[in-house]
Amino acid sequence: MASITDPAGKTIQFGYDFNNNLTLVTYQDRSSRQYVYDDAQRLIAVKDSLHAEQ
Repeated sequence: MASITDPAGKTIQFGYDFNNNLTLVTYQDRSSRQYVYDDAQRLIAVKDSLHAEQ
């Protein structure tokens, strides 16, 4: 897990899988986005914290 903090003190956390693909972004308000990959490491879905798939 990695994170960045802006000058206002808001932190965003980043999660990665074993292939270094970005898999999760969690925002200060606890909302998040999940990134899903297929076996060939291609991004196939993005889901927000409300489970809406993009």
